[in-house]
Amino acid sequence: MDLKDELYAEQKPSFWHRYRDHINFNKNILVSGAAGMAASVVSAEVAHYLQNDPKIIALIAAAGKIAAFNLSFLFLQYRSRQEKYLDEDRRTDWQAFGKDMLKIYATALPMAGVFYPMFIGGNNYLLNKNVNPGVSTAASYTAAGLTSQLLYTYIAAKMGILRQSK
Repeated sequence: MDLKDELYAEQKPSFWHRYRDHINFNKNILVSGAAGMAASVVSAEVAHYLQNDPKIIALIAAAGKIAAFNLSFLFLQYRSRQEKYLDEDRRTDWQAFGKDMLKIYATALPMAGVFYPMFIGGNNYLLNKNVNPGVSTAASYTAAGLTSQLLYTYIAAKMGILRQSK
């Protein structure tokens, strides 16, 4: 091995290799969040036509977000870490996947405690000010999502659930 190979071997891992798990985790949350936002906006618009009560609209928008976010997040998290959940026969170990998702959703409880009061309260406030349901839902979702996402990523990293190793 010459000097060039020795220097290359001693280099620090790239940014991607160092933070791959964090990047994938946040990518999954971002994509799922976009799906959740779209579903909550559509839910709010539909609820507005069916029921003109701001509290009902805000709750239905939150329910739409929960359904879309959770389904898309579970799918994306499985796909991005699929190798971790395959056993030696290349079959999916659903128990390992379930345990990881339980850890992730357990860390999401503090995030939900920040997100939902901000989202439902902000949405209700804006709806009472006669803002369009789609706009109020999107604005509330963005404000609550940014705040809670910072908290969620910090807690997940501290608990070690972002590591790929078995």
